[in-house]
Amino acid sequence: DVLLKIKWDKSAAPSVVAPVGDFFGSMWNPLRFRSAFFGLTNNTWVCSFPMPFSTEAEITLENQGINTVELEIEVLWEPMPARHASAGYFHAAWSGSLPEDAGTPHTVLDVKGRGKFVGCVIGTCSRDRDWRVQEGDEYMLVDGGAGPGWRGTALDHYFGMGRTFQGPVTRPFHGTVFRTFFGTVQYRLHATDAVR
Repeated sequence: DVLLKIKWDKSAAPSVVAPVGDFFGSMWNPLRFRSAFFGLTNNTWVCSFPMPFSTEAEITLENQGINTVELEIEVLWEPMPARHASAGYFHAAWSGSLPEDAGTPHTVLDVKGRGKFVGCVIGTCSRDRDWRVQEGDEYMLVDGGAGPGWRGTALDHYFGMGRTFQGPVTRPFHGTVFRTFFGTVQYRLHATDAVR
């Protein structure tokens, strides 16, 4: 119930809006793991994505629940040379699908403008106790092309598990952090193959 919001350089709208646990790859339960850029170690969520800004960053934690939540935050930053005008800002968004959306593609991200898609965390849960929830082909439509600029063969392959989908398995750039009967939490980071 706690949302993380981040604004860069007095922007009108937040560039980051996501539930705290989901942002760090821990949906539903605290999941101890570490990827190249985020995870949970020693009861501390960690995120080390580069997040350049020119003059200021505003970080807000918004409790939308009814229970009191105790949180402690530590931000480590260091001055950089002047931010180049062409450098982008870090963005993160959350989206969800409901059972009544079954059979339709789940949109992970829908944005316009210049940028790079550098990864995602996806939690899946099949209410009909079927692993086919992992078998939908992932695809990315880029720059209004006639067809997908990226087309894969199923979520388990996209997250680097394929037929060895046993979980949990965590690697620097992909992994399945949580696996139970017909439910998963998986991540894929496009550090070396960002989609522009």
